[in-house]
Amino acid sequence: MKNLYLKINEKIKASNDQFTNRNLPLIQYIDLYNGEDLLPEAYKQYTLPALFTDYKIDWEKQILNLKLHVLLAKGESTASTSANQLEALKVFDTYDLIKHLLIGLESESTGKLKLVGEESISSNIVNYQTIDFNSRIEKTVLEEKFAESSIESLIVTYQ
Repeated sequence: MKNLYLKINEKIKASNDQFTNRNLPLIQYIDLYNGEDLLPEAYKQYTLPALFTDYKIDWEKQILNLKLHVLLAKGESTASTSANQLEALKVFDTYDLIKHLLIGLESESTGKLKLVGEESISSNIVNYQTIDFNSRIEKTVLEEKFAESSIESLIVTYQ
């Protein structure tokens, strides 16, 4: 998982020109998800736009479920009556570019990321969307070593 996380960071950072060419804000902060959306005071601890990664692994089926939390600064109103509606709707362009950049991304222990869903999250503080990917995942050499090891003897002493 660590390798995939680093590849996501690398891909987003290496694509700054694609954000700039589309007049979209550069992703300023990437981190592991830690419930930032549940703690409004946490919004002050990072710069927007931010991308957080969350994941779940089913080792039996060797499936990785990756959820990206994309948080963008609240901008103009997207209402049909807004004079700056088209500018405000660029949030969709940002989400679309992130999806485009990460579809097919793979690491040493994962297959290619496949887009499987997305969801708009209601927030008064930021524009917030989750993007879901699936991939196959294989145990790394280190994980296999731990999985196959056993305790042959254990001596416990009390004082």
